[in-house]
Amino acid sequence: MLRSGVSMSARLALGCITPALLAMCAISTRATAADALAACTPTVARIVSMQGVVEMRKAGQQGWAAVTRLDTPMCQGDAVHAGPRSRAALVILPEKFVRLDQNSTVSISIEGDETVVEFFQDETTPKDACGAGYFITRFPRKFKVRTPFVNAAVEGTEFLVSMSCTATSVAVFEGKVRAETLLANAERFILSSGEVISAGPGEPPAIKVLVRPVDAVQWALYYPPLSEPGPGTAPDQQCAQPAPDERSGCLMVRAEQRLRLGRVDEAQADIDASLKLVPDSSDAEALLSVIDLTKNDKQRALALARHATQLDPVNARAWIALSYAQQASFKLEEALASAQRAAELESRSSIALTRVAELMMSLGKIRSAERAAEAAVNANPNDSRAHTILGFVHLAEIDIKKARADFEAAIT
Repeated sequence: MLRSGVSMSARLALGCITPALLAMCAISTRATAADALAACTPTVARIVSMQGVVEMRKAGQQGWAAVTRLDTPMCQGDAVHAGPRSRAALVILPEKFVRLDQNSTVSISIEGDETVVEFFQDETTPKDACGAGYFITRFPRKFKVRTPFVNAAVEGTEFLVSMSCTATSVAVFEGKVRAETLLANAERFILSSGEVISAGPGEPPAIKVLVRPVDAVQWALYYPPLSEPGPGTAPDQQCAQPAPDERSGCLMVRAEQRLRLGRVDEAQADIDASLKLVPDSSDAEALLSVIDLTKNDKQRALALARHATQLDPVNARAWIALSYAQQASFKLEEALASAQRAAELESRSSIALTRVAELMMSLGKIRSAERAAEAAVNANPNDSRAHTILGFVHLAEIDIKKARADFEAAIT
């Protein structure tokens, strides 16, 4: 457990289990199942979440191909790569979950009764392949992670393997991990919850205390969106406008896009730069509230979100941030009121309408939730989360046929 008393997997719940993945957990799709049988028998893993550029290389082949759909199956020895400012999530059958950070390349195979995930770099691998993986495996099956410098063997735990191009570190959040260094003087270590070890050329391995676990894995967390992505909102866009207000606005858009990809440090730098240009920025404080909320600092998140609405009472993004902070403090009626205020300010915002729908559902107002979720889907038919919430509303109404269609739309 973390020192805050909240397990890291709980902190990752919305990050690892994206709306589309939640849908897949609830209802498997017939089409993707048929595709899996045709493309891969047996399937050893599935790519269940993607952000940015994710590529896959089939076993025995040299070329890499872009992954274009969720639930893509992986066969024995297939490899997957998450590019710069990208991340992916895999379910390794039957019960292991892996979140890959940017610049990560791994292959997955079954060796006897052992599942093996290997981080690697060869002549065909993108040159930026020095990434990280966050692993959750709860069942007592043999499971091993291989890297150039350290191997990790586990049975039922939650841990992080992160790499630079010259070292590997293993951090344990829950359970135990057996770490084995691969240098000239190979050593074995047993890591327990809250411990980390790092090893590489010129870096003697030693077990240390993991002081702030959430900082180690902040790239894998889910940061709730405040607005819909639109044209010109790439996370690597340039913000060089001459007018301070325009440059600040660009930085805020870029910061939110980077936050969606888990690039918290980059987003924080954009927010800081924006605040130097416009010190009383409602958007900046709303985004800071989301960051603090995700890090479990609920009081600061609530204070920031409230101040954001005071700085600009007609900023829908500030009200959405406030609704998240209020929900985290179990103030559901207040959270609903804030979400409804955001929807009033931006009546065609699927983000705001979806917030209204999910809070209505939390309060048992199913019919009202259905109307709000349908409005969110109509506002933006390409919003996966809107379809997902509508699917859960239909599940609550025991309308399985409609729920299946909603979840399939979310996955697509």
